[in-house]
Amino acid sequence: MFYLALENNICHNYVTEKFWNSLRSLTVPVVFSRSVFEGMDVPSSAFIALDDFKSVNEFVAHLKALQNDTERYLKHFEWTKTYTKRRFGHDYSPICKICEYATKQFEKKSKNIVDLNKFWNDKDCNKFNVEKFLKD
Repeated sequence: MFYLALENNICHNYVTEKFWNSLRSLTVPVVFSRSVFEGMDVPSSAFIALDDFKSVNEFVAHLKALQNDTERYLKHFEWTKTYTKRRFGHDYSPICKICEYATKQFEKKSKNIVDLNKFWNDKDCNKFNVEKFLKD
């Protein structure tokens, strides 16, 4: 099963919650760009990136091939052998406490962004050209 974990923009240091939800539910997330995950501890085999394909037809052919090849499909879940899948609920409370503590410690060093439109549309964000991808 695949999950379209797509956002309006492709931004450095921003991964949509749709991606994490997809991993959590053990589906293969499909994202716009592999570059978003550079420098992150996310195995490249855990997801499918649209920018790996020259056209929508090539992408669809890839998904169909995976549906018919269980061994290749399961390679997208190799990460489950070394990463821990967490459940919602009380499992997150220690993590929440760590995040809360870290936020307080780094509050003075944090970057305040007043203009959210500028943040989402600045040089670190790019639009994925869906129209071009669909035409090719």
